[in-house]
Amino acid sequence: MKPDVGTFPEFRRASVADQAAAALRESIRQGVWGDLLPGEHELARRLNISRPSLRAALARLAEDGVIELHRGRRTRVRPTGRERCEEVPPAVCLVVPARREAQGLADHPVITQMRALFAVQGVGWEEVFDHALARRDPEVRLTHLVQNRRHVC
Repeated sequence: MKPDVGTFPEFRRASVADQAAAALRESIRQGVWGDLLPGEHELARRLNISRPSLRAALARLAEDGVIELHRGRRTRVRPTGRERCEEVPPAVCLVVPARREAQGLADHPVITQMRALFAVQGVGWEEVFDHALARRDPEVRLTHLVQNRRHVC
């Protein structure tokens, strides 16, 4: 009879680009590069990865607002880029397509319990009540809400 080892949470292996982005993020946070990063060839050589993997890593950092990419010019660390490299605790955002007072969800027992459970786990909590999401095509508004909450899932 095999011993019960329990279940393991799902995990995802980090790609080379993810690992490179993490390494670059840390070096930017520590101020290793100053305002300008070395060229692609030099960075790829230092990280011992291919240029396509490096480009994917740089694209992730640009998407996160850490760096600015300009074709034909060196990659620049954004003025707020180092701050964006700091560890940010995970957070959850509840998006409700109504006014706060209309639904009565703010004081709902399930929502209250979820707030408490996340707080105990060290997970941030944010609530967005937006009646514009109840309209016919909420995609643009929802996209805007998500883009402005980089560290919220």
